[in-house]
Amino acid sequence: MAHRELDSLVRLLDDPDPTVREAVFGRLTELGTDATVQLRDIVEGKLHSDQDIHQAAQEALVELGLRKMIDTLQKVLRAEESAVTDESPGEFDLEEGAFAVAMHRYPDMDITSYRSQLDTMAELLRWRTRDTDIGIEAVREFRIYLVHQQLWKGVSQNKYHDPDNSCLNRVIDRRRGIPISMSVVWLLLAERLGLPLYGVSFPVHFLVRYRNEREDFIVDPYNDGVLVTEEQCKAFLESIGVEFHSAFLEPVDARHVVVRMMRNLAEIYQESNPRLVVGMEEGIRLLAES
Repeated sequence: MAHRELDSLVRLLDDPDPTVREAVFGRLTELGTDATVQLRDIVEGKLHSDQDIHQAAQEALVELGLRKMIDTLQKVLRAEESAVTDESPGEFDLEEGAFAVAMHRYPDMDITSYRSQLDTMAELLRWRTRDTDIGIEAVREFRIYLVHQQLWKGVSQNKYHDPDNSCLNRVIDRRRGIPISMSVVWLLLAERLGLPLYGVSFPVHFLVRYRNEREDFIVDPYNDGVLVTEEQCKAFLESIGVEFHSAFLEPVDARHVVVRMMRNLAEIYQESNPRLVVGMEEGIRLLAES
């Protein structure tokens, strides 16, 4: 794509006619990765020194990312609906949903590469857990492999508000995340292994729960995969003035997990980018109303 065409498109973003703006975003969407790469170059000052063009390019990147996120979430919902049968309801795909959320910042990410990394990790864990059908032993192998060998770690609390910690691709890149994104990685690996691990939308601090007819225990992937008890969870909430309810520790479905990820991001962007807040709220409504 010629720089001249991108310049013209970026300058048209200020046009008051919404039809023109839609046509511009339609063309930028068609251009795909070429457009996002050059828009980032503009934002970083590599192609222009004009601050107005920098600002327009930044806004275009935000808009393109949010549109890609919403479009992908709609595709996940359609796939869920098409999977419905008389015997079973369709299931919302956690992996697709989590990657969709990350597209608001990385619309041109190579999802296939990240899936391949998760597949490789899961195969190594499958080999490590091949001789046991005991859940607590499988979780111990998760902890040894992820925490001690691969050095996955929860980020410090002063970095909670970095939006990259809610983007699955960047969490995989850096092996760092907040409670919910670290939990999502554990959930996706467990799903590949057929382990009964579920998300737990505990207030303030997302957890996971291993539950079948023989075992039932709670794990904190953010804190090195340690086991936590209901009493510890209750004491934590009491320490911050929140009343404990046992329902807080019940498993939630994949759609709930993705909604919470977007709620976290909406809170992060509250002070810095109102358009991103609106975009996250749109995504939340989309999943809540479908």
